Amino acid sequence: MVYLKILKFYIKIEKYVRRCFSESIQNIDDLIVIPNCELSRILNLHYNRSNHINISISFKEIAQAALKELFLAIQQQ
Repeated sequence: MVYLKILKFYIKIEKYVRRCFSESIQNIDDLIVIPNCELSRILNLHYNRSNHINISISFKEIAQAALKELFLAIQQQ
């Protein structure tokens, strides 16, 4: 079950990165995860539908790190 949640997390991150490329975002420094950004909203809707937990700062840092790593990996393809 945990594996599927991790897989879905990376699938959502990858979809977001690919959309960034389609919108001509080429600079990795433009990718910032803040509480009100679209990626935070998407992840919160998926993992915290009833808003029963507060999203920690470390989760946002992890999401941003994953976002940047996938951005670089896709950019190098």
